[in-house]
Amino acid sequence: MKGSQNEVLLLFDIGNTRIKWAFAHNKTILVKDAFVFSPAGLSDCIRHVELLLERFGLDGLTKVMISSVAGVEVLDGVRDSIKARWGLKAETVKVEPSFRNIVNRYRRRDQLGVDRWVAVIGASQYEYEGAKIIVDVGTAVTVDYLSSSDEYLGGAILPGRDLIFSLLNLNTANIVSHQDKVTEFESFFGATTSECINIGSHAGLNGAVAAIIEGMLEEMPEPTHVLLCGGGAESVDAYLKTIKYQHLLVVESKPDLILSGLIALS
Repeated sequence: MKGSQNEVLLLFDIGNTRIKWAFAHNKTILVKDAFVFSPAGLSDCIRHVELLLERFGLDGLTKVMISSVAGVEVLDGVRDSIKARWGLKAETVKVEPSFRNIVNRYRRRDQLGVDRWVAVIGASQYEYEGAKIIVDVGTAVTVDYLSSSDEYLGGAILPGRDLIFSLLNLNTANIVSHQDKVTEFESFFGATTSECINIGSHAGLNGAVAAIIEGMLEEMPEPTHVLLCGGGAESVDAYLKTIKYQHLLVVESKPDLILSGLIALS
C-alpha cells in the first residue's frame, strides 16, 4: 500500500466522559477505539496510531479532525500532542449554517453542541428515503431531526442515566449509598432503593425518548429512520416499539455517526 496513499485521517470524538478515535484511509475507518482522557491514555493512542501507520505501510497522517464538547484543557491536550508528534495542526470542527445540501435551522447556532451537528452530517451520509432522527445516548441524551429535504430542525436534550443517578444521590437524603447501577430489570416493583432508582431512570429516560420521537412524527408524518448511537443506545431500542407510528419507522444502530460526520467534513 505504500506509495498509494491518498488521505490518512485521524479522527477524534471528544465527549463529556471519554474520547473515541478512529484511523481512516481513503474515507474508510480501519481501526477505532476509545479511552477516558488522561495523559497516559492519549500517549497510548498516539503510539497505537504510529503502529497502524507502519502496519498499513502509510507514510503519515494527512489530516486530523476533532469534534469536541469537552473543556479547553482536554482539547488543547489532544491538539498539542498531535502537533508535537506529527507537526500537524488538528482541525477542530465548528457548527456552520450549512454543509453541502444540509441547511441548519437551529435558531441559536452558538448554543448548538458541535457533536449534534456532526452526528447530523454523519446521518446524512446514509441515503435513506424520508427523514432521519438521530438519538445519541450518552452523558446527556440528544434527539435531533433531519428532514427529508435536508433541513436540520433541532430536537431535544435530556439527562442520561448517569446524570439522573448523580442528581438523585446529590439532592436526595438517605439514598447516597445506593449507587449500584444495573441496566435491566424483570419487574416494575422495585424492592430495594437501587432497584427503584434503576426502574425509574431506565423507564423514564427511554419513555421520554419514545415520546419525543412520537411527537416529532405527529408534526412531520413521513417515513423516518431512527439512528441510534452512544453508549446507552441499546436500551432505547425496545421502547421505540411503543410508538404508535410504527408504519413510518425503521430503527438502526449506527454507533459511528460522529466519526462518519468527521470523515464527510474532511
